[in-house]
Amino acid sequence: MTRSIYEVFLERFGVKVGDYVEIVYDGGKRLRGVLMPKTIFSGEDILILKLDNGYNIGMRMDRIADVRRLEPPWSRIEGVRKTVERPASLPRVRIIAVGGTILSRVDYRTGGVRSAVTPEDLFDIIPEVLDIADIETVVLMNKYSEHLTPGDWAKIAEAVYRAYRDGVDGVVVLHGTDTLGYTSAALSYALRGIDIPVIFVGSQRSSDRPSSDAAVNLLSALYAAGNMDVGGVFVAMHHTTSDDLVAIHLGTRVRKNHTSARYAFETIGAPPLALVKNLKEIRYTWLRDELSFVKRGGGSVEYRPGFAERGVFLLKFFPGMDPSVVRLVMASGIDALVIEGSGLGHVSQGIIEVLEEFIEEVRVFMASQCIWGRTNLRVYDTGRDLLRIGVVPLEDMLSETAYVKASWILGSFGKDYLDTLMPTPISHDMLPRSFPARRRCVDDWI
Repeated sequence: MTRSIYEVFLERFGVKVGDYVEIVYDGGKRLRGVLMPKTIFSGEDILILKLDNGYNIGMRMDRIADVRRLEPPWSRIEGVRKTVERPASLPRVRIIAVGGTILSRVDYRTGGVRSAVTPEDLFDIIPEVLDIADIETVVLMNKYSEHLTPGDWAKIAEAVYRAYRDGVDGVVVLHGTDTLGYTSAALSYALRGIDIPVIFVGSQRSSDRPSSDAAVNLLSALYAAGNMDVGGVFVAMHHTTSDDLVAIHLGTRVRKNHTSARYAFETIGAPPLALVKNLKEIRYTWLRDELSFVKRGGGSVEYRPGFAERGVFLLKFFPGMDPSVVRLVMASGIDALVIEGSGLGHVSQGIIEVLEEFIEEVRVFMASQCIWGRTNLRVYDTGRDLLRIGVVPLEDMLSETAYVKASWILGSFGKDYLDTLMPTPISHDMLPRSFPARRRCVDDWI
């Protein structure tokens, strides 16, 4: 088997991927770091080094004069675990790991990252957890969030319910950010009335990067889980670019609105419920007085973890959409269709005609593709036509939440309950009125 240029180069200096090395280049300049594996995107003559600050760089091999293997600076502490007596007064919080980069660490043997979810790992990486909570950890699964299914939502709900029955003071779920809002909505339905905080948390930037938000998000989530005075399902993520404020969002109303920014998540149609300030204070917004929340220890959970794996379709309308595509969807055996309509909740006339053909077999619900505001099918002729044929508007419910809710109704109650439960407010998925948009509703308050 022919060896690659990279393998030949490393063999020349007697080093291998995962070694901690010092590179001499450009007539005497020096860099230290971990030799990383090649990727399909890097050139054949490029050496990849993970620097001590966490960033990766690529260097042309013809610039390198020498590569020397060194004793890694972590060799004296790798594998060391702390046995710490934790105060009995700390709240008992269970961490359930589902996936994502929130709790990964660099594996210096390979240069990659690995999950770190034992209490001992936590003490090593983020020793501040010792001052916040008495930690228990469960590795439920390790999936990128885009691979999660409604069946996985049920498994996560079961794990949280088991923690609740075991008497913990709060639960933190480690989850990838891409579909975090779907899962938080799912558990908001599956665990209605839960009287402890269940906090989903993720990170936008992996823990090996100096700009990572993983530690602050996790510590804030643990603090909120152990100290909030209300129960429910929430999401904890950075409120701004800085590390002093982490927002606690409602599980059915949270959306990822930026691909990579640390403040990507927002509560849509309202402010977040609370902010964790500097890891030591919870400041509630006026939303707590506007809405009804279960007091900690003051309720009983209604556990219904059924979700339909099939039967619901989420469709986004766009100008020029071919009605035949909608016909294919409607005839595919689904029980419920959630449409992201334009503006107040509109689609073209051709699509209305297709919907009318199937409206007896498939229940159709309308959300808006706008981020803020609510549907209103009584303003224009198009909307009134949709009402006439039986399309059900969903006020200000997020389309993603509507998809999850329909799946939950089908899996936990059955198709006959779609008409009554979909337009019924549950777990704040539909708000009684629209609140000021975006972060402005909190920034002045801070």
